Amino acid sequence: MLAELRFRSDQHVISLIATYSLGRVASLVAPASKIACAVPQPTVAMRAGPTVVFPPDPVAASLFGRLGPVVEADSESEFRSLFATTAAMAAYFTLLDTLRSWLVRHDVEESRAHEYIASMFKGLSGVPSQSVRSFGELAREFKTKGGLNEQFAKHLADRGVFDACCTALDAILERINIGATLPRDPNSD
Repeated sequence: MLAELRFRSDQHVISLIATYSLGRVASLVAPASKIACAVPQPTVAMRAGPTVVFPPDPVAASLFGRLGPVVEADSESEFRSLFATTAAMAAYFTLLDTLRSWLVRHDVEESRAHEYIASMFKGLSGVPSQSVRSFGELAREFKTKGGLNEQFAKHLADRGVFDACCTALDAILERINIGATLPRDPNSD
């Protein structure tokens, strides 16, 4: 239990308890005063994902920089917002699985469907880093007027799918904010 640990004032603490505010972590690790909070993504295991850090911290940035990009948040609010978007990972894979499943129902062999969808999205994932255009500009570019991408995106937008994403993220952020400010429960740490 965290409450049983003792910290020294000269220790540098990097908390991976992303749902705890910096102040809450500080109260748990006192008298240590050099503290950062970090949220490494699962893809850091492949050296391919970002880690968000707050406050900006050269030690944490150096440590996590070996595993992928580091985003140093300028405020705790920014840190929590960046953290909230990590909740979209399962939905991303659900989308991929939906596309794969649809292909299988339409006579594409299971492994071929998986490989095709994985390859298509792997290719798409590199587009933003190879471009100076915004995500919105890329979406417009990929939506040929009267084309299939335009039809698909419009269908989803008309049914509120993208608005639902924002509503879900608002709920996630609210949950994070509530958890970050809860008083310390010595039995749960």
